[in-house]
Amino acid sequence: MNFPKKPTNPLQGAYCGLVGHRYRVSQRITHHINEYECCNCGKQITDTYSGTTELLTNKNKQVNEKLAEFFRKKQAYFQRKSQPVRIAS
Repeated sequence: MNFPKKPTNPLQGAYCGLVGHRYRVSQRITHHINEYECCNCGKQITDTYSGTTELLTNKNKQVNEKLAEFFRKKQAYFQRKSQPVRIAS
C-alpha cells in the first residue's frame, strides 16, 4: 500500500498552507478519473465518479484499483472485438 508521504521539511507543508498545493497526476485510473499527489507535501487526492475531489483514503484506493482493473479488461475486450476476423480460404 502507498501511504501519503510525510513532508521531510516542515516548511514544505507550510508552503502548501500559504500558497496552495501543486498537484500532479500520480496514476490514471480511467479517462476521467485520476489520482493526484502534491509535489511539495505528498498529499494525495482522487477524482470521484461525481466529478469532485476527495482525499485518497484506503477505501478510495481500493475502489480505484478495482475500477482500473475493470477498465483495463473492458478496453482489452473491445480491442479484441474490433479486430477483423480473417477467414482462411
